[in-house]
Amino acid sequence: MNPIESSFTVRTITPNDRQTLALGLLELSATNRYLRFIRDTSEPEWGEIAVVVVDAWQRQGAGQALLSELASRCRTIGVLGWRASVIGDNQPALNLLAKFGTIVEREWDSHCVSLRIALPWF
Repeated sequence: MNPIESSFTVRTITPNDRQTLALGLLELSATNRYLRFIRDTSEPEWGEIAVVVVDAWQRQGAGQALLSELASRCRTIGVLGWRASVIGDNQPALNLLAKFGTIVEREWDSHCVSLRIALPWF
């Protein structure tokens, strides 16, 4: 199925999604897996985000839809902002994250940038 001709639904993952998730992760390129799965747990009071979109769906609006839903849910439960770790040369991810709030902190560590993004309350 061509992603451009398709639609998608954003929903919470469930245990029933285990096999589909595993298959989707296998569809990621090695570079995409590397760019997506890094983690920083130094600030538990901020929501830590990690979003992955399989290669075939990238640049189709799926990442923006996922982050939009996540931002809405975060505001509902009182989360003020996100922490995100991104490979420094992943400009598409950095641009997308900047659309969702104000970057209040940016720290470089080798080739990775750690961000704190304050979510707007509108």
